[in-house]
Amino acid sequence: MTPTPNYRGASVTVIGLGIEGIDLVRYLTVQGADITVSDARPETSLTEQLESIADCAPRLSLGANRVEDVAGADAVFVSQGVPQDLPPLRAARRAGVPISSMSQLFLEQCPAPVAGITGSSGKTTTTALTGAMLATAEIDHVVGGNIGIGLLGLLDEIEPSTTVGVELSHTQLGTVNRSPELACVTNVTPNHLDRYSWTSYVDLKRRLFQFQGEDDLAIFNLDDEVCAGFAEEAPGRVAFTSMRREI
Repeated sequence: MTPTPNYRGASVTVIGLGIEGIDLVRYLTVQGADITVSDARPETSLTEQLESIADCAPRLSLGANRVEDVAGADAVFVSQGVPQDLPPLRAARRAGVPISSMSQLFLEQCPAPVAGITGSSGKTTTTALTGAMLATAEIDHVVGGNIGIGLLGLLDEIEPSTTVGVELSHTQLGTVNRSPELACVTNVTPNHLDRYSWTSYVDLKRRLFQFQGEDDLAIFNLDDEVCAGFAEEAPGRVAFTSMRREI
């Protein structure tokens, strides 16, 4: 676990007010940050989201993502799916302002080892089934991430002995520079090619295990060609699973 940054009094901009943005606003409010929320949608389209952070009282900049939203910021947090070439993000990079995300902050602050799951298909089902099995076995656990549950709000429930399962999408992986201790890739098939090249999409999935250490573990689907190739690149220990069945 990385030491918690001191956000007290820091000027922080959160771009995107979806599940992740709400999670970030609530967490950073507790940390004492001075928060600006930037979202391209107008206030009329964000009624429920704004109600969920009303007690946090952040500064709101709605209807566009403006360069001014990051002016003077000490840190910027971006939600998954927000285009990385937005003018405020480009401005933050030019100014050397750190850019992070819910997923990155969670991986830094989680006090227990994390099992991360990704794939072009099957990742939500695999994550949900993992949570169901842990619940049936009465094992202390939390499950969150792209499955629709913000991660930072789970930190208070996590002890070093807690089993942590996290679903990570390709867009979430694009904002992290560390990998979970256990990485599982269900498959990598052509997907989202209207926005990414095939090579870029594969590279995003690779990030689930790319930053692992030699004592970490990655599990790959042997039936998937890309996953089989990943196994030759993984820096840590590798295990295979197969969907093939004898008939």
